[in-house]
Amino acid sequence: MIKKIRVWPLLPCILIMGINTIVFSQTASLPTGSGTTGDPYLISSLDNLYWLSTNPSQWDKVYRQTSNIDASATSSWPVNLVFSTQGGSCFMGGTHPAVSGLPAYGDSNFYVSISNIGGQGSSFTVDLADGGTVAFYAYYADTWGINTTGTSKSIACGSSYSFATTSTGFMPVGNINTKFTGSYDGAGYSITNLSISLDAPAFTAFNGTGLFGRTSGATIENVHVTATTVSGEDLVGVLAGDIENTTISQVTVEATSVSGNQYVGGLAGAASGTLSLTESGSKVSNVNAGFAHAGGLIGIVETANTLIKNCYARADVSSGGAYAGGLFAIIETTGGTLEFRNCYAEGDISVGTRTHAIDVADYNISLSSSTTVENLLMDTTNDPVNSRANISTGKTAAQMKSLSTYTDANWDFSTVWAMDAAVNDGYPYLNSEAHATIGGAGFRLLGVPSSSASYADILAETWTQGSTNADASVGNANVWTWDGSNWSTVSDLLTTPSAGQGFLTYVFSDPDYDQGSAALPVVLSTSETFYSSDVSITGVNNDGTSGAGWTLVSNPFDSWISVDELFNARNGNFSTNAYVYNPNTSSYTTLSGADGNEFFIAPYQGFFVQDLNDGTDAGAFSIPTAAKETELSGVFYKELTKEVVPSLTFRLHSQSGESATVTLNIHEKAKIGMDAMDGYMLSPLQPKSRPLLLWKAANATMGEFEDGSMALSKQFIPVDLEQTMEFDLDAAWVEYSEQGEALESKALSLSWQFKDWPEQLDALLLDTITGEKIDLQQNSEILFNSETGDYPNSAAKMIFPSRNESRFKLIIQIATSSVTNEFSSPAKQLQLYPNYPNPFNPSTQISYSLSKAEWVQAEVFNSLGQRIRLWPRSFKSSGVHTVTFNAEFLPSGVYYFVINTDNTSQSQRMMLIK
Repeated sequence: MIKKIRVWPLLPCILIMGINTIVFSQTASLPTGSGTTGDPYLISSLDNLYWLSTNPSQWDKVYRQTSNIDASATSSWPVNLVFSTQGGSCFMGGTHPAVSGLPAYGDSNFYVSISNIGGQGSSFTVDLADGGTVAFYAYYADTWGINTTGTSKSIACGSSYSFATTSTGFMPVGNINTKFTGSYDGAGYSITNLSISLDAPAFTAFNGTGLFGRTSGATIENVHVTATTVSGEDLVGVLAGDIENTTISQVTVEATSVSGNQYVGGLAGAASGTLSLTESGSKVSNVNAGFAHAGGLIGIVETANTLIKNCYARADVSSGGAYAGGLFAIIETTGGTLEFRNCYAEGDISVGTRTHAIDVADYNISLSSSTTVENLLMDTTNDPVNSRANISTGKTAAQMKSLSTYTDANWDFSTVWAMDAAVNDGYPYLNSEAHATIGGAGFRLLGVPSSSASYADILAETWTQGSTNADASVGNANVWTWDGSNWSTVSDLLTTPSAGQGFLTYVFSDPDYDQGSAALPVVLSTSETFYSSDVSITGVNNDGTSGAGWTLVSNPFDSWISVDELFNARNGNFSTNAYVYNPNTSSYTTLSGADGNEFFIAPYQGFFVQDLNDGTDAGAFSIPTAAKETELSGVFYKELTKEVVPSLTFRLHSQSGESATVTLNIHEKAKIGMDAMDGYMLSPLQPKSRPLLLWKAANATMGEFEDGSMALSKQFIPVDLEQTMEFDLDAAWVEYSEQGEALESKALSLSWQFKDWPEQLDALLLDTITGEKIDLQQNSEILFNSETGDYPNSAAKMIFPSRNESRFKLIIQIATSSVTNEFSSPAKQLQLYPNYPNPFNPSTQISYSLSKAEWVQAEVFNSLGQRIRLWPRSFKSSGVHTVTFNAEFLPSGVYYFVINTDNTSQSQRMMLIK
């Protein structure tokens, strides 16, 4: 990237505290685990992977990869083949040979049995048990090393014959007799330098060639596979030869070449049955089919139901006979639905006189009940799009490398796709490949997840100044490190931070600072090697004074890490919260390791943790490889709801669209007053007009907050409440101006949602200004005007302070019989709450409450009365439940949500605006 120096921008006001070659012998090593969903087999080495390939009886099990695997030794692995008649009469009739048997290596050899003997090619004879003979016609006899003189070969029934072969490499998992039907979760790890080079005896034509030979009903996800060469006969691909009724997500493959006779693809040779292929890509220098059907992604797609979305193929594709395409050679269907969205292909395509793009010839969808094709793009710089049944849109190379080409087509560049001129040759790539997307200007907490990358390397796509080796050495510095209490400028950006160290930077809206149009988003990436072992950071000691004990760390790995795992039986000296700065709200988001949600922190993300004041040094904060996770979508952090911890969530909204959120959680390990589970509200890094919603810390037990003046964003209370409790909940509007910040009167709305709330607890909200008391179970929102007043000054404070008085008090008490009886009345058996947000785009949440456990079914209709979404009928417990309606692919308009039980039904109107 070429940086252009003009003048140096000023930073906004900032309210922060200061400022050899090894010969490999094939060895099978049994992986740990039992192969179940709860206890998967853990694949951590090439020996484990070899064990998997040689144990067909285990091909229906659950697998999870736990480390990167170097498979370079497979280039010298021998593949021995032995033919055996395996007893019986040896003759079953038929027109084509079919093979069966189990693959094995080395001394065990590879045995096949023959049935369906017929006429095709050169022959040899098999002696029958009764002394008669019958000719066996090998499918590709010459390449077996037999019949080279044109004479037949006789072997006794039940004996064996060794075939000459030059095959080497990895023997695929799954074959014609035993398909892989289990699940393989790569957990974001890689298998590199894989080699598969199989001769063309008949068994390769039926078994398929790839990491997986044949799959059926399998799930393969979150893995990156690189191969030197992959070659076979029919059904050849880096990931798999043939995928039947298979789900593939977040899988990327790379190879120098993939070749075979027919049905050859970068990712897979063929797909049949029901196919779901999402967020996956193939990058292969050459894909070649000697006879026919070569595709950059898949050779032939021949399925009943197909979902292919957010995928790409970059390959030069060729076929010696017929059919070659950038993504697929042929698309057919045997019925069902077809959905193709947001995919692209790039590379030269050649096949005789026919050159085809994404879908190519024989695009046959006549039996499909529903077909959706959106935004399939093809780089046609050297290959004009063929007009025969084509469903792609041709683009030049320059257009294919332009972000606007994709954003204009509504591709998701916040959670799915990314683009960086230094990555993937400038073409888009998937978010599952480690990087960080910077979508807007503002402060960011980052890290350098590499043992050799510098600040300058990571920040190459953004504007830097005020430091040596920055884009401009003058001007206000915009890169800082944290010393435990203050921010310090990084003097030289060629400095390499230590493992797991975080830092702060301000991202300007114009990364080149050429005073032209803004160029965000940009992607942070590095070509350096990521950390691959456990990392620890020396924690800052909490000496008991206000705001002490904060350590800035970062994700040091090339995959997401689980917040739960960071605090799961480790890091006991620290509170169970990770604090991530959210530039969209100019505030910190508290990611709790104990609130019933599972949070993941992306590569390159920095975050704060706090030492508990236990009178000893903080010690080291550990970031283990065990925390690496498979959730690879989202920007910087992602939340998954487990729905196991009862909670009450409040949201404060302004008419201009800003919002703030706090939660009250019920947990068996929580204590009354402050504990390690409660999450503080940290002071913002820069001033901004915004809604202010916080809990006031009360009855602090950690030693430094006895005055209760600190603010919380998350609060935990114990399960076994025996008395009425009150919690201060403050809600206000902070207005920013050149004169400073102050509380201002503004029309606001406060809404709330329950999740698995206990029936025996009532929740009431008291407005301390009006004296109004609201039953939260019978209402879902209130409107009010905020107060004017002094703004709690957060400058030079790590934890945001709360006001002496709070606008609201939350009262939790044991339910009274009168309230229970009212709620149990027929009119209250089902309560439907307003969806939020409304209007919405593209998704909204709808909550409802049940007075007793019963069967529930939810559905959505459009304004014409057509049902467009039906949730499965399910048995729900009493209490409040929430469903999410995603209308990403629906037009703007009015929709109706209907909830039905055995005794009643309710509906409400929703507005989708795009």
